[in-house]
Amino acid sequence: MPLLYILAIVVIVIILILLGIIAANYKKSGPQAALIVYGSGLGSKGVNKDSQGNRLKVVRGSGTFVLPIFQNARYLSLQSAAIDIKTEKVLSKDKIPVTVEATAMIKVGSTLQDIATAAEQFLGKRDEQRDAMADQVLRGHLRAIVGTMTVSELIEDRNKFSAEVQGQAGTDLSKMGLSIVSFVINDIRDDQNYIKALGAKEVARVQQEAAIAVANADKETRIQKAAADQDAQKAEALAATQVANAQKEKAISLAHYEQEQSIAAAEAKAQADQAQASADQAYAIQEAISKKETTEAEMQVELIKKQRETDLETQEVLRKAQENEANVVKAAEAAKAAQIAKAEADARERERSESTG
Repeated sequence: MPLLYILAIVVIVIILILLGIIAANYKKSGPQAALIVYGSGLGSKGVNKDSQGNRLKVVRGSGTFVLPIFQNARYLSLQSAAIDIKTEKVLSKDKIPVTVEATAMIKVGSTLQDIATAAEQFLGKRDEQRDAMADQVLRGHLRAIVGTMTVSELIEDRNKFSAEVQGQAGTDLSKMGLSIVSFVINDIRDDQNYIKALGAKEVARVQQEAAIAVANADKETRIQKAAADQDAQKAEALAATQVANAQKEKAISLAHYEQEQSIAAAEAKAQADQAQASADQAYAIQEAISKKETTEAEMQVELIKKQRETDLETQEVLRKAQENEANVVKAAEAAKAAQIAKAEADARERERSESTG
């Protein structure tokens, strides 16, 4: 039993040691930094290999286990950095010494190649050292581009100036794994007041153009007002003519309408009178026809009535004749029956007499 306890304790201790080793060597990388793993057994995922065969593993937004003894890992910052750049008394294209101040935002590139290149250049160095190297590159290109542009061009087209610096310096910075997020020209000045003179000249020019523009605008306003007044008078005359024509057309239309209404009324009356006459004539004819039909019907009824009376009289005569005939027959039959009865009675009387005698 003690041996089993000892083995269990040993196993637990080993497990705890392994967990401790795993916890101590499992490295995670957040969004603001990249974990650079170097050594052997890096695998293939997230591994960059340079032209000389050196391999680095880049881990971003996740974690990885760093093999003790065989591998090592360090963090590379991916945060942006602002660099203030100042070049003093650089000769422009027109030989004017100018001082230029600018601000650049730089950061490590987002690709695997950029991060691996930046790791080769800056891993183990402070951010200030990285910024100093980038400042030298930007400053050199800024001075070079100032020499290719006149002061007027530098002032009037700062966007072009900024784009030129950003484009040329960006190529060199990309070789160090860096990229320019933005590049802004803050100030351009000189010690000889040349820029101020240009400004005064520009102000005078602008004022002169403004005065000319005001005069032209006033002239144009007067011309447009005169043209507008003339157009208004023409419009008023045209409107008056149109009103007169409209009134004339209205009067003619009204006269035509009244004439048409009179003609239409007369035609309607004539049609109504004709329709009334036709209706009266038709009523008279229909009335005569109705009276004729009524008379004929009454005559027919009278004939039928008389015929019925004649039939009734004939039937009455026949009935009375039949009744009289029946009475005669009945009287004859009654007399005959009486005679027979009397004969039978006489016969019976004789028979009684003979039987008694």
